[in-house]
Amino acid sequence: VPELTLENVQQLANAGKLGEAMEQGTKLLQTNKSAELLHLLGVIADASGNARGAQEYYRKALFIDPKHRESLEQVALHIEKSGDLRAARIWRDRVKRSEMEQPV
Repeated sequence: VPELTLENVQQLANAGKLGEAMEQGTKLLQTNKSAELLHLLGVIADASGNARGAQEYYRKALFIDPKHRESLEQVALHIEKSGDLRAARIWRDRVKRSEMEQPV
């Protein structure tokens, strides 16, 4: 059994083993509540066709790190797809602000 790490979950997802990646990532959440892991679980949920679950993970990542750029982008994209362009623009503005605040 491979060690439970963010990298191993990423490798499983990259190999297309989405169910196993989600299972291992969920277990890892018990000891690693990082924005990176929550974002990765969102990506896995998205790839599995679970848009609602993906949005939940992205928002949880943003709760931990409100400036997590990839999660901001994904939430904006999901809102845009739902047709709420005004809300999507607000989220896109948050992405732009987070980019401007990043140290060079």
